Amino acid sequence: AINGTIWPESLDFGIPARWLDATAANLLNGGWEKFVARMCPDEASRAAFDARRPRRGLPEALAELDALRRMPTPVSCIFRTALVGEADRIILPANQHRGWARHGVPVRAQPGGHYPFHRWSTWEEIPGCAD
Repeated sequence: AINGTIWPESLDFGIPARWLDATAANLLNGGWEKFVARMCPDEASRAAFDARRPRRGLPEALAELDALRRMPTPVSCIFRTALVGEADRIILPANQHRGWARHGVPVRAQPGGHYPFHRWSTWEEIPGCAD
């Protein structure tokens, strides 16, 4: 798992409901760039994200948020390792650590924010993927 939890909406283990509410409201009011800046706090991650910017529009982004909110919490966990960006401003690192600890999933703390994919070219390069 990379910068997430199996609890998309959760005060203690995922994204607090009020944050999801604020994100949806801000996206409706032109806040996409602010969201991207929170997701990609450094130049390298921002450049990588911009190079692969999603083609979906605002309605699809809002539908994704809504789908996350409606997802049931799984009763078991399939992940063997979790990477947590210690500067993640989308899902609090403390919430990710708590969530993974609840399922006994080892966490590998990583520098950086929510979007770390500029660091790797293949899945095998990601810490824990080839283990």
